[in-house]
Amino acid sequence: MEKTYLAVVVGEPKQNEWTCEFKLAPDKKRFRKMKVDSHHGKNAETHFKILETRGKFTLIEAKPVTGRTHQIRVHLAESGCPVAGDELYGKIEGNLPLGLRAVRLAYADPFTKSAWTSSADREVFEGIRVLIRVFTL
Repeated sequence: MEKTYLAVVVGEPKQNEWTCEFKLAPDKKRFRKMKVDSHHGKNAETHFKILETRGKFTLIEAKPVTGRTHQIRVHLAESGCPVAGDELYGKIEGNLPLGLRAVRLAYADPFTKSAWTSSADREVFEGIRVLIRVFTL
């Protein structure tokens, strides 16, 4: 299964492309949250790539290899660039919507073995670009 997301984050990552492999586990002190836990966490891997930077916001493509709860959100927050509007892992700046959207899903059908792909409408992608521009006004 291949998944692609777009994220608007606060800040600018140090690298244009990187892979995050922080292990993740439930945060027993905070209900609904996950945390990085190198000892008891489960493997989690996400590939990131910067697409655009405007002011204090950056548009990032995220491709998770594993599918842990809140994986992209935790990996970005721990990398120093939380998702804009993320109440659990980021800093709230104004009344921003969560800046994370799934834009592509691809897999091989288990019965027919044929490739299957679903992509978000181009308007979704352009809407995210507009969103990052609005954030920087």
